[in-house]
Amino acid sequence: MDTVSRFMTSHASMPQLQFLSPSSIETYKAWVDRESLPVLVDDLKHDGRLLWLGQRTFSQVLLYIHGAIFIENGRRKPRN
Repeated sequence: MDTVSRFMTSHASMPQLQFLSPSSIETYKAWVDRESLPVLVDDLKHDGRLLWLGQRTFSQVLLYIHGAIFIENGRRKPRN
């Protein structure tokens, strides 16, 4: 699987990768289902969401902002 991932991220365009990947909410729901956790989603303004892992508590919060920049930067050729 690692070889397939490496091949896809180095040969497929960003739109192709996005088409093949499940959405964030689909991934979240599948994960909490496997972990036997409740689906807790709060909708925010501007199409944002809070996806909770366990109880809603504000004492420990991890803000995760994902993006494709990490994949895109890895595909660029180094300058000589």
